[in-house]
Amino acid sequence: NPPAGGTLDVTVDGVMQSFPITGSPQVVNFFGLPPTGAPVTVEAKFSDDRDCKLRVEGLYDAPDCGIVCMVQDIALDGEPVCVEDRGNTTYKLNLNVSYMNPPASGSLRISINGTHHDFPITGSPQMVMVEGLVPTGLPTDVTASFTANPNCMRTEVDMFTAPDCNVAQPCDLFDIQLADRPQCQPDDTYSACFMLTGLRMPLTPDPNLMVIIGGEMAQVSSYQSSQNGSSLLICVQGLRADGRSKDVFIKVADQCTKFVSRLYTAPVCGNPDEDPDDRCDITSLTSLGTQCDGNGTYGVSLQLRYNDPPAFGQIAVEINGQWTYHPITGSPQTIVVNNLPANGQNARVFAKFTAVSGCTIYERNLYRAPANCRNNRMNPAGSTLGFDIAIFPNPSSGQFNILATSKTFNKLEVTVYNGLGQRVKSIQIEENQSSILDLSDQPEGVYTLRMQADDYVKIRKVQLVK
Repeated sequence: NPPAGGTLDVTVDGVMQSFPITGSPQVVNFFGLPPTGAPVTVEAKFSDDRDCKLRVEGLYDAPDCGIVCMVQDIALDGEPVCVEDRGNTTYKLNLNVSYMNPPASGSLRISINGTHHDFPITGSPQMVMVEGLVPTGLPTDVTASFTANPNCMRTEVDMFTAPDCNVAQPCDLFDIQLADRPQCQPDDTYSACFMLTGLRMPLTPDPNLMVIIGGEMAQVSSYQSSQNGSSLLICVQGLRADGRSKDVFIKVADQCTKFVSRLYTAPVCGNPDEDPDDRCDITSLTSLGTQCDGNGTYGVSLQLRYNDPPAFGQIAVEINGQWTYHPITGSPQTIVVNNLPANGQNARVFAKFTAVSGCTIYERNLYRAPANCRNNRMNPAGSTLGFDIAIFPNPSSGQFNILATSKTFNKLEVTVYNGLGQRVKSIQIEENQSSILDLSDQPEGVYTLRMQADDYVKIRKVQLVK
């Protein structure tokens, strides 16, 4: 008498996997289990009826697969702690490392961001305190190994985010969008406001602040920053109202710049064009598929087709009362919306351009949301959102091949940070194309790659060995 819905959840040695309920007796297959050679505990239960379960201690003995040494787990014990000593700010953290059959000599080595820390081998589980770490504020990998047997190792990718400890980090400008419709002025010039997003942007105007519109220096009339420097509103005035497409270059601080080609079209003040509300037209709105996030929510990929969009503003999308906003990139445009409740209901979708009032589209039952997204990351149709990344060779002595595959983006921006959190290089990759990231001019070490396409961001690490 299993429940009518949900999944069969099976836990083997603390590793849980979920399976569709197919009927008793049901065979399920597990992969990637640790070859500990020890007795294994197995528990089975239903996601929709947690009281219906069975737990068997020592159901079988796991094979050792001939492995003499194995690092089984690395766990963070508490939060990282910032430390200041003689004007030098670092941070420290505690780790619990579980292993079996360690070598009889040598040390336990913990590697964080390419820096090695060695400790005497005291027995599993072993707690170690790692000190003197650089507060980068970035996702951080941790590797545990043994100096006498480097092949006996385990790496946890993006195990935690390092604190920044309020240490000054370089400014990083990600994106520029037109915040509102340009406004004509009595002298037949116009003013415009731009919304900037990034990291650690100056809270007050920097002496190096520069805004260039269509090749001409613009006069900044207003500067408003968020408290954490992640968003910035800059307004300029005295711009030439010539009706031409405008490239925008903004420098908010030294080495913190962004260039956007043809960001918008300038108005023709004194002789305005026809009302953009009359020209704009959204012709279709379709669903390309859904994908579970694994946390009871899902994402959906939408395709929007339109004619004569406004030259500024954003696309607003409302799905069952939840609003998101997206830059205008051109028709047909793919829009990804995440963190939607997986309630199995029909989705009511409304889309509009924020800059014009009459350019909208509404679909009452565009698609049906997944009913259960607790553990399954793929929808029944198997559609995939975001993008996949392949990096090879890794480690490399200088050049890394990066292959990006997806159906939902046109360009992938890759930003490279060194072990100190400093941006050292940026490249762009076209959809389903490979590109070479050349770090031969950089010192040896571990580098963090921040890859963004549309609303998706992935972090990867590469190791440069010379």
